[in-house]
Amino acid sequence: MQTETPGPQTERTELVANDRGPMQQPLFSDFPIDQLPARKSDPETSHEAAAKVELKPNQQCFVRVVGRLGTATAKEVKAFCISALGKTESEAETVRKRQRECERLGFIETTGERRDGCQVYRKVN
Repeated sequence: MQTETPGPQTERTELVANDRGPMQQPLFSDFPIDQLPARKSDPETSHEAAAKVELKPNQQCFVRVVGRLGTATAKEVKAFCISALGKTESEAETVRKRQRECERLGFIETTGERRDGCQVYRKVN
């Protein structure tokens, strides 16, 4: 499997080889990350610093799924990765584990709500 390395705001695609030949599958092309981790009310220096943050592919996946769902727990992100994105259990678990990193980087935040014993997150706008 060959994977393009995405930049901070690029679409990630995977070239998957199977018995029918290579297929290119865009991930999240319908909801790109367009908001950097700084609020409109933050000072200009915060926006400049936010523009330099680069998310790794699994972090980018976590943030995009939360953005797509509106609010989600890490478990819900994992389930979405499996059901809607066709990721394996192992791949989805790797995405699920990126929750703390994404929160620390300022791309997601807790809502204060809990579902099924888990923190609920939303994408920072």
